[in-house]
Amino acid sequence: MDEEKCKLFKVDLRTVIRMPVTTSMVWLDFSKLVEAAMRVESALAEEKKSSK
Repeated sequence: MDEEKCKLFKVDLRTVIRMPVTTSMVWLDFSKLVEAAMRVESALAEEKKSSK
């Protein structure tokens, strides 16, 4: 079940988030995948804020 949720979640991620999250490992645990995506999204937001 989690594997299918992971697959669907990855498809809907923006490319800028999907690439760093999915290239590092194969995700089978949905909650950990979401957590990783949120960390990448947060880092991107901080980077954008810093560059202004």
